Amino acid sequence: MNRPQNSLLERRREILSLPVDERASSLLEDPQSAELVRTIPGPDLYLTVIGAETDLAVRLLAHASVPQFQIFLDLDGWSHGRLDLERWCAWLEQASRATPRLLLQWLKTSDEETVVFLLAGILRIYKLDPSCPEDCWPPERPTSTLDGRYYFEAKPGATEAAFHAVLRALSDLRSQRSATYEALLEQVIWMIPNETEEAAYQNRASRLAACGFPELDESLEVWAADREAHPDRRRALLEKIPRDDATPIRLPARRTPAWAGRAFPALSEAAGAVDRDVQDRVFDELTHIGSRYAVASLTHLGDPETHSAGLQTALSHLNLGLQVLEAEGERQCLSAILRTLSVLEITRAGLGAIYQRCRRARDLLERGWLARVYQARQRLDPELLIPLEGLLRPHPTLSAEGEDDRPFRVHSDLLWIDSVLETIMAMGLFLETHVGAGAEEIPEISAFRETCRNPSEMDLRWSTVILTSLARQVRGEETRPLPFTADEWHDVVPPLLDGGTPPSPSRKWEEIIEQSGLDPARDLLATKMLEELGDEQTPQFDPRFVRSLLLVRG
Repeated sequence: MNRPQNSLLERRREILSLPVDERASSLLEDPQSAELVRTIPGPDLYLTVIGAETDLAVRLLAHASVPQFQIFLDLDGWSHGRLDLERWCAWLEQASRATPRLLLQWLKTSDEETVVFLLAGILRIYKLDPSCPEDCWPPERPTSTLDGRYYFEAKPGATEAAFHAVLRALSDLRSQRSATYEALLEQVIWMIPNETEEAAYQNRASRLAACGFPELDESLEVWAADREAHPDRRRALLEKIPRDDATPIRLPARRTPAWAGRAFPALSEAAGAVDRDVQDRVFDELTHIGSRYAVASLTHLGDPETHSAGLQTALSHLNLGLQVLEAEGERQCLSAILRTLSVLEITRAGLGAIYQRCRRARDLLERGWLARVYQARQRLDPELLIPLEGLLRPHPTLSAEGEDDRPFRVHSDLLWIDSVLETIMAMGLFLETHVGAGAEEIPEISAFRETCRNPSEMDLRWSTVILTSLARQVRGEETRPLPFTADEWHDVVPPLLDGGTPPSPSRKWEEIIEQSGLDPARDLLATKMLEELGDEQTPQFDPRFVRSLLLVRG
């Protein structure tokens, strides 16, 4: 007896909630595995197949429908808008191993342009017919034939296994529909390549769009949240939430779905406090938005990492949007936001908060001190430059020195990037106001660079320039980045440190930091100073290099 449809869908839900590498065995162990496999959306089944061991993948392919198999080819068989013959050959070989039915049905039912264009990439077809030009006749070298009229050989780039898999499918087609077989081969012989490829690509785009992977222009709209960068736009979203919906529903923590993991605390809390229907709606919307992020990334859609990164970006922006709206709302709880607003509205609220920071970064670069001061951007410390460049990308990411780039995920990410931007602004104000930095090189640095023997000595950072200026000021001198001499070096450390264990910046240094308007940069500058001076028990002057803290010359 067949399992009721609701039970089948519930089993599908359970399997899709498993890690990708565990799905194949669960599917194949089910008493109705063939029926269950065909209920899984093509993209999800694709990720399951490529995440499985080879033998399990082949068994899954044996149960796949032709539309599912076509989605596999659409996702993995094209690179940069062109058909990737190597990838298609690999899928044809595996399909032939799985079951002869799959390739035969694909030849019968797939769109004409795709089938013709693929066959033209794999087969060179000759026709033994007096009415045809002689260059269409088969050559004297050995070729394959199914009927003594059409002759075949593999084209360069096509694998032997794929070539023979196609011939077997054509043989089956000829035995069942000889007229269709001949018409198909004639189309391949007389194909107009550019027109056929374009039509095949458009057909592929239509199928992918139906599965939630729209074309690039539409997918890029998922990043279009400039309007949400204004706080008023987010306040308008919050007004949609009824005031009587501000109390969270207390449900057992076990109801939190697996996709709302601990890395996304706001989403985990909100999803655990709504009913199953809302959870399902949120996940469906998330997967569609994740697919758009995947297309917009311009990476290969056949790569599972592309899909994973797209979904992670969607989850990150949704979690961030929930926290931003919660912080800016009045008594709005997370579950109320998730129940009332669409996933797209919430993710755009998160993106809008990111774009606020992007605008500040662009203002600094285009109209701020980074545009006015000589080598301003190049001399930013990596701790500042890397996050700044992450904000300036077309698709902004949270970037930090020594860490992999990732999407903005939590509200504290925004606070951290705020501190980076405030540090850059404070350092620029100090350099322009106290050091006189401008369109020309700072005089002391010009003089110092003339004495440099090693090119690495000329790779200066603004923290070095500022700390040198502060060290001069702590010593009661003019606030200038005048390099210290060997004789001065031994007197530099005591005024900067308190002498404790471990050492810390001196009170005098702290006071000057505050008086100079460098309070936002305090942590960065203190860290830079302590990295070298903190461990220096008996400072030794070395004229061969420039310390990261203080400019030193002989």
